[in-house]
Order: sequence, then C-alpha cells, then structure tokens
Amino acid sequence: MLLVLPGLTIQLVAEQPQVQQAGQSWLGEWPGLADDDPAPRRPVEFHLRLVASLPPRPPTPPFFTTNSPAPLHVYTQTDGTLTLFFPEGGLVTIPPPSQADPTLTGWLTEKLLHSGRFEDLLWVSLAPVLRQAGLFLVHGFAAAAPDASQTILLVGRSGSGKTTTGLALLQAGYHYLGNDLVLLQQRGDGVMALPTPGQVINVRPKTFDLLPGLRPQRQQGTVQIQRWGGAGRVSHIYFPQVEVGTRSTLHPLTQAVGWARLMEESVDRWDTATLTPHLDLLHQLAGQARLFSLHLGTDVVQLPGLLTGNKTGRLAGLAD
Repeated sequence: MLLVLPGLTIQLVAEQPQVQQAGQSWLGEWPGLADDDPAPRRPVEFHLRLVASLPPRPPTPPFFTTNSPAPLHVYTQTDGTLTLFFPEGGLVTIPPPSQADPTLTGWLTEKLLHSGRFEDLLWVSLAPVLRQAGLFLVHGFAAAAPDASQTILLVGRSGSGKTTTGLALLQAGYHYLGNDLVLLQQRGDGVMALPTPGQVINVRPKTFDLLPGLRPQRQQGTVQIQRWGGAGRVSHIYFPQVEVGTRSTLHPLTQAVGWARLMEESVDRWDTATLTPHLDLLHQLAGQARLFSLHLGTDVVQLPGLLTGNKTGRLAGLAD
C-alpha cells in the first residue's frame, strides 16, 4: 500500500490480512497526487501490527492529553521520539524529525480496528511527517467546481453539518476532494486543497432525509465517491453550524476570526516542531479565501445555490 504525495512516499506495511484490507479500504480508488516538483520524495514506512494486547506505554506521564473529540495521549522522549496512545486500542511510535528515512511502528487491537478509528490512527500518526513535508490537515470537507472556478472548504467538527453540506455540493455537480480530513499545501499561487484518501463517507440518517437523491444508499449508511477533483486553490471557506429552522443563511467573517477558527480545527498543540509553518499556512489561507459562517436550516437541497451564488443549482447524482 503506497501513498505518493508531494515530497513523500509513504508505504503502509501490514502483515495480517485484516489490517491490509482496512488499509486498502481507506485508500479505495484514491487517484493520487500528480507532483511536478523535481525534488526527491522522502521515503517513509509505517508498519502496522495487529496484536492481542498493546506494548507498555512509556513510564513517564504524557505531556499532552485530550479527550475531545477523540481521546489521545502523547509521550515524548529526550531524542524527540513520540509515542501516541489511543485508548480504544492503539499505540504508535514516531521517530524524531531529524531521522532521514523515518519508520513508524503501530500496534492495534481488534477493538480499534473495528471501532471506526483506524483511519484516525493513520492520519494522527502520519500528521507530523506530513507537516514536515509542508502538507497540513484540517477537519473539513472539500469540493471543487466542475470547471475548477471554485474550490470550497467546509470546516467544522463532527455534527456541525459539513458532510451534509458537502454531499449537497456533490449532488449539484461538484467534484470530491476530501471528507473529515483534507490535505492542504502552500504552492506558488496560494493554499491548495488536495485530493485526500478516504472515499467512503459515513452518512447520518437525517442526511438521507434532507437529501432525497441519496436515499438509494440509505440501507448501507454510506456513500461511495466515484468523481474526484484535482488540487484546487481554496476560494471559499464556510464554517457550518446546525440551526433550528428551515432557511440557511450566510454571515461574512473577518480574516482574524476565520484564522482563529481554522486553528481550532487544524493545529495539533502537541506537535510544536511544525507549529510556526502551520500557523503561517492557515494565515495565508484565511487571507486568500472568502470566509463565512453558515447557519444551516433544513433547506439543504438549496445549499449549492446559496454557496455558489446560483439560486437554481443543478442537481445530479454523485457519479457521472
């Protein structure tokens, strides 16, 4: 299993078929990223092992702990090695940034593998390596207009309505870039949203009610993406929040407020080594895009017209 990214080649190494299957499901039909940068890619290996019980954690207390939105304990050693502990049943060691060709090692239990947090373990563990290569993650949904005139980023935590809004855009003809976590990269013409692995979208029951075009997929509870977009310069950022009522409304935000909200949904406070470039990228992003708070009503089918300025908004299936 290979991820070829700008500046990186990441190989996922898994011996057990259960882990291999989970990794292949995560990658799916991800189209990959065309990288015209002549600089060599840094090779990275991530070894994943399914175990009955996890190895012991470091004896020292964690220097960072969070229980929201998902529990994580981070330990550090004097040489810069990080250990990530996932209480659901995962442990990952990440070598220091100075290591030329890093090898990550992860242990996970059956409980974590089937808990829905396997993808989280992959992304959280790879995030420091990605950031060292100038690739940053944000909690969001990204979609690009068919003519590449707009790239929309919807940012917010689980339950904010970003996935429902994103699916409405896809039904209106937009092309998919990423859900839940989206890769961002600074390029010569601005901050770009990149096609991001993960093509199966878990959909809440209420979303099927709000978007009739998705109802054929209601029984499986997921949507399979078949129409990917290419890397696009982010032009609009919306921060959705679910409201009581029918009508959805937009409220412009200042650059400072947008930057602060992006930091809330992007920066890992425990990764101090890449904090400065991460903040710089988010500041650039907040400066280049139009920023809005999106108050979501039940008129979800009409959202593409509201967000793109086209009140009619063509409705179509997820695949051409």
